[in-house]
Amino acid sequence: QNRARFNTALHQTANAIAKRAFVKELDTLKEGDTVLVTAGGCGAGKGYALKNVPEAQAMKAQAKVVWDSAGDQNATENPWIQHEAEKRGLRVNYVYVHADPKKNWADPERGVIKRAADPNDGRMVDAKVFADSYAFGARNHQKFFDQNRDNPNASFVFLENITTPKLIPGIPKEALRINSKNLARFALKAVEESDAPPHVKRGATIGTRIWAEE
Repeated sequence: QNRARFNTALHQTANAIAKRAFVKELDTLKEGDTVLVTAGGCGAGKGYALKNVPEAQAMKAQAKVVWDSAGDQNATENPWIQHEAEKRGLRVNYVYVHADPKKNWADPERGVIKRAADPNDGRMVDAKVFADSYAFGARNHQKFFDQNRDNPNASFVFLENITTPKLIPGIPKEALRINSKNLARFALKAVEESDAPPHVKRGATIGTRIWAEE
């Protein structure tokens, strides 16, 4: 219940701690070693897709360290990770996972709302943060890719996790056109109309008590 209610605050704290540990881990690697970074929206199934696509599996097998990006960081970790890696003579492989955000939020079996109510999971994120992770995350990752597509110290793989995980040539155009406000409205409406327990609804709507509606 704590995870579902307070994830917006707890996740930021955990992410800050993880960044410090990650940089310390980079210091233990040898020049030429490879780092793997996953990216994608909240609940996009980054770990699941990674396990089910051979090209991504091969990149993971090469990696000495894996950074599983938090969707709610909106792919802003990429530039500082690349910078820290290049300072140490390391290469970075980026795996981006494209998924259907509405399905990932409201699917009755594996959606974020459903998972948050599971006492063995509790995964939840505020509706606005969730929407931003898909809208801004896709555009941020695209911009980073455009800037580094010819960088010999960076390589990129793009996956789709909508039905069966598969390799795709890049971030689909529809992902780059997601309207974060519209998606947030959908997420709020879906959770309010769901039969989720009160602590899940509190966690999903915490943004309405933090940020003023524009």
